[in-house]
Amino acid sequence: MISLKKVTLQSIRVRHYTTTALVQEMQQARADLQIEKFLAKLDKYSVIVLDDLGYVKKSDAETHVLFELIAHRYETGSIIITSNQSFGEWDKIFTDPSMTVAAIDRVVHHAIIIEIQADSYRKRQAISNNINTSFGQKASPKSMTEMITR
Repeated sequence: MISLKKVTLQSIRVRHYTTTALVQEMQQARADLQIEKFLAKLDKYSVIVLDDLGYVKKSDAETHVLFELIAHRYETGSIIITSNQSFGEWDKIFTDPSMTVAAIDRVVHHAIIIEIQADSYRKRQAISNNINTSFGQKASPKSMTEMITR
């Protein structure tokens, strides 16, 4: 994990967004004919963090503004992307296959890719805490795993 505190101490301006929130703001800027002004505002940050890229399939309009951001930042500013989906699954995020390929191409060109193959820390913590079930009984680790993974 990249320490945003360390980045901040080095006087690097960072802006964190959930991807959904950023896409909504960009769509509003587009509707208000202010998308260029919005992108220029983001240019003040050396790093933009897009958190949770793959949780919700986006509409055409949402994927277009997301691609616009990726294309705009390409070669000019850094983007940190967190996603629960590998690049092979990005066709579930972007609605157009050509846009999917172009987005991945821009993201990986100068990227450092960190792939984490591990259980969710929340899942591990819930199991280790032996959380009570809704019936007031203590859950066994096996039943907790089953409850979380459904």
